[in-house]
Amino acid sequence: MNDFNWKTLQNGSDIRGVALEGVADEPVNLTPERVTLLGKAFAVWLGQKVEKTLVISPFLWVGIVVYRAKPSVRR
Repeated sequence: MNDFNWKTLQNGSDIRGVALEGVADEPVNLTPERVTLLGKAFAVWLGQKVEKTLVISPFLWVGIVVYRAKPSVRR
């Protein structure tokens, strides 16, 4: 885990990666271990921002944005 380049997951202000095999020429880089570390790091960062200690639980809400193409683009 120490040799992983975390910046490979950065996309602007987002974190993006491949969680499942099947994407051509893209290795899985969002493993359960990495996602757990990211979630814990986010909770610590957020706690510092709001100046409160947050309880790290096994649940982390994740927002998913699904873009719908215009009908003319779907063809």
